[in-house]
Amino acid sequence: KQRLRTLLVAIEVAASVMLLISSGLLIRAIVRVQGIDPGFESDGVLTLRTALPTPRYDDPVRRASFYSRVLTSVRALPGVDQAAYTSGLPMVMTGGIAGVVVPGREVRSGRRQGVSIRFVTSQLFGALRIPVRRGRDVEESDTPERPLVAVVSESFVERYWPNEDPIGRTFEIRSQNRTVVGVVADIKVRGLERTSEPQVYVPATQPPDSLGDIYVPKDLVIRASATAMTLLPRIRDIVRQVDPEQPVSNVRMMAGVIGAQTAERTAQLRVLGALAILALLLAGVGIHGLLAFTVAQRSREIGVRISLGAEPSLVARMIVGEAARMAIIGLVPGILGAYAAARGMSALLFGVRPDDPVTFVATAVICLTTAVVGALRPALRAASISPISALKAD
Repeated sequence: KQRLRTLLVAIEVAASVMLLISSGLLIRAIVRVQGIDPGFESDGVLTLRTALPTPRYDDPVRRASFYSRVLTSVRALPGVDQAAYTSGLPMVMTGGIAGVVVPGREVRSGRRQGVSIRFVTSQLFGALRIPVRRGRDVEESDTPERPLVAVVSESFVERYWPNEDPIGRTFEIRSQNRTVVGVVADIKVRGLERTSEPQVYVPATQPPDSLGDIYVPKDLVIRASATAMTLLPRIRDIVRQVDPEQPVSNVRMMAGVIGAQTAERTAQLRVLGALAILALLLAGVGIHGLLAFTVAQRSREIGVRISLGAEPSLVARMIVGEAARMAIIGLVPGILGAYAAARGMSALLFGVRPDDPVTFVATAVICLTTAVVGALRPALRAASISPISALKAD
């Protein structure tokens, strides 16, 4: 019976070790993901969508007029620092991939040679605080009558013109030749954990002859020094004045978009963490209950030991040692099971090894500490047993 009780406690310890290590690995992965620089600043940025319907806005001139009137009024609002339209928000629109042809550069076939293309208005880089490394931003003066231009990311330059000045270089995208007028820092387009293609930003006022719905600018990005959400009613009024039939949707803060990148992981962690804490408590209670029962059963033996000269501290140490032994019996299979589980969920462990030593060592220390804490009361009780009382009880 004693061995069976010990085995049950060891199983509880093993289960708690597996859950603690799994949740610990997920915590470290989430911390790493949250520490990734998306390449832009999301705080204080409000976004909303005004998807222009077809065929009413098929005409590029009419679209440009809508953007201009809305942006002029929004930029004039008190507290608004910068505002711009884009065909896709970072991490929200993960598509928008186009192939490029660069004169004098051999381009391998395949999707990985594509680039992320966005049609934008001026001030987008300022609104998202995307650093402009060279050249200039997209400007309102980039009209269809002027030479077709584009702003590219640093990774685009590294791919096609390494160690060269890209300003003034030309490339073909969506059957149009464009000249590079600026270089900006790279941003995370496909999410914090995924590698993004190089980025190309094309003026919304210089669209190709056939522009699919996916490339039509529809997301309004507003950076405000005031509380951005307080501006929403006035922004809705502005859109309504420009086009009474145009709806406003998908209102959100850009910080919420970043937070959504780890929302699923956080939910998984909460469930796993709750189970780990519950298992750890059960293991601690099991060790405490088993040792308390053992001390009660062995009170006569302990009394004899003390009467023959055993120090109470040695008796207490003996009880604590039994707790540590039970914890170690459960710790070894728990660690082996946790390693197997970690390898199975390695896809979730961004930047964290399945055998991460910090997590495994910390879990072992927590389990041993729990076992010792659970054994303290029975150990103190054993150390305080009176030999005479123990012998008289029989």
